[in-house]
Amino acid sequence: MAANATHQFLKILSSKALNPTLSSPLTQIRKFPISQNPRNYTSVLQAAVNDNVGSSSGGRSGGLSSPPPPPPPVNEISERIDINPPKGTRDFPPDEMRLRTWLFQNFREVSRLFGFEEIDFPVLESEALYIRKAGEEIRDQLYSFEDRGGRRVALRPELTPSLARLVLQKGKSSPLPFKWFAIGQCWRYERMTRGRRREHYQWNMDIIGVSGVAAEAELISSMVTFFKRLGITSVDVGFKVSSRKVLQEVLHSYSIPENLFGKVCITIDKLEKIPIDEIKKDLKLVGMTDEAIEELLQVLSVKSLSELEEILGSSGDAIAELKQLFSLADKFGYSDWIQLDASVVRGLAYYTGIVFEGFDRKGKLRAICGGGRYDRLMSTFGGDDVPACGFGFGDAVIMELLKEKGLVPELTPAVENIVCALDQELQGAASFVATKLREKGQNVDLVLENKPMKWVFKRAEKINAGRLILIGKNEWEKGLVRVKNLATFEQCDIELDKLDKLGSLVRQANGQGSLASMYNAVRCMSGGPGGSKLFIGGLSYDTDDNQLKAAFDNFGVVTDARVITDRDTGRSRGFGFVSYSCEENASQALTMDGRDLGGRNIRVSYANERPPRNFGGGGYNNGGGGYGNNGGGGYGGGGRNDGRWSWKSKFAKECVTTHLPNQLAPKMDGAEARDPHPAVGAIVRPR
Repeated sequence: MAANATHQFLKILSSKALNPTLSSPLTQIRKFPISQNPRNYTSVLQAAVNDNVGSSSGGRSGGLSSPPPPPPPVNEISERIDINPPKGTRDFPPDEMRLRTWLFQNFREVSRLFGFEEIDFPVLESEALYIRKAGEEIRDQLYSFEDRGGRRVALRPELTPSLARLVLQKGKSSPLPFKWFAIGQCWRYERMTRGRRREHYQWNMDIIGVSGVAAEAELISSMVTFFKRLGITSVDVGFKVSSRKVLQEVLHSYSIPENLFGKVCITIDKLEKIPIDEIKKDLKLVGMTDEAIEELLQVLSVKSLSELEEILGSSGDAIAELKQLFSLADKFGYSDWIQLDASVVRGLAYYTGIVFEGFDRKGKLRAICGGGRYDRLMSTFGGDDVPACGFGFGDAVIMELLKEKGLVPELTPAVENIVCALDQELQGAASFVATKLREKGQNVDLVLENKPMKWVFKRAEKINAGRLILIGKNEWEKGLVRVKNLATFEQCDIELDKLDKLGSLVRQANGQGSLASMYNAVRCMSGGPGGSKLFIGGLSYDTDDNQLKAAFDNFGVVTDARVITDRDTGRSRGFGFVSYSCEENASQALTMDGRDLGGRNIRVSYANERPPRNFGGGGYNNGGGGYGNNGGGGYGGGGRNDGRWSWKSKFAKECVTTHLPNQLAPKMDGAEARDPHPAVGAIVRPR
């Protein structure tokens, strides 16, 4: 029976598949209506067949509805999508992310300098949180929608209402005041200008529970501190300061209802954005008379506290609070950053007292930051009024300002180590080394595939790696890895259990100059000889024994200090030796490597070791000038290599230069210099 039903079902499918009306490539593909909990495959299939052929045998009432016929094969149509982020939003690739991280780090460090604790809120909030008291402008800019539960929600356009909600929720369990800061992403559907986007990050600092102007004074001080850290001065940025109470006093004198105050503030906040005629027109629509409008505009044009006091009198709260703020600014040390501007009211409806706004003195950018006092915001949400003030600081506008001033730092990726296996079979060993380094707190970029060294070096340069650690077969069998410093290209083999010590030496040497001292220390640490006698290369020809001794006296008792001179001319050969009474002093003196002495950067190593042979500038085997290992002056500005230098030394095959620097071999005559060498060829022009 089941087999018969299956045959009928497949017959139906095949006949419908041949229907020419279903041959369109745009036929919609519908899902086969399979039960979520089928009893078994045969019963489900049988029910479907029964519905199609009208048979009652073996079927059950209430079975599945007739499945749609499968469409014929269709060509897939791929539609190209816009790969750009939505208008007004941003991606943060690594270079941009480094800048964002750096900026946020400065936000956090300044906040903590002032004793603030970090908080955060949901990105999605109830729409009512912003409609109730934020003002019409914010309501018009909301990204809001109804969720599947029928609730009106919105992406947060700012952080202060969320802060108020959190204070009401948690505030009773903790004593006031709160000093909190937050760094959060916000969205507003507004007209985009330079430094203004529809998505941005905002740094907020808020003080809850302090009613005096000292709170506003400290908040402005924190922003000034932030600007100074970034290299921005009072010549670049200033703060306009006023009080909402100034506006209230003017409106009260003309009997303007308090419920219209918010609309007047929104209009006044547009003074620098739209023509004055439109401002007057909007104020008339609010209900103000021509006389009231003229007096209001006169007050708003005031730029000095004394002039404002003449108009309003000295008895009001506005004048008293502003006087106190300017006095505190002087004590905080930022009086040259602030100025009175009565037209500053801020657009948000919840401000109640002092307001302030950071601005670009060149006028190329809109408000950089701003804030003020909002003592009655909590009661808007059904709680008790709590004195509060704070500010908001957007990331996009400050980055524009830094670009304008040429203050954007050049941030490059910084990786301490790049680890690479020279053979695919050693990939596990490379993973082991990387893990050991990471356990010691060092960051590691592990090359995960078998790559040519050219690729590895390019990768290291791209990520600004400090060291390359190579895992080779011969070294690994001996329990060693090869470490190459990518700044100096010095290299050495080191035991696995010494890798963590090498890391600390690298960081120490980076703070002291050259890494040659690290190289020597690693060799000692790996079993190489130490000692109390040091070789000093690259000396100025004017440096004598006494000056050499004085330079190294700080590290311990110097038992001997000698500058080596030419036995014929008596002239300094540019190197010398310093001996200490103990090895510990000599080890400490290695930190002199790369430091200035007599106008030259000297080289310091143990006297019984030969430093790497690829350094120019006077010193043992490191003479200035020339190419590769054969720079002029084996002993620094003229000297010898393993006794008397001759062209036939074992290093001659590495020489690719066409001339010998002066004083390369003082004892060599012209005939010797002209001798051909089978590995190199004839000397073309000796001098």
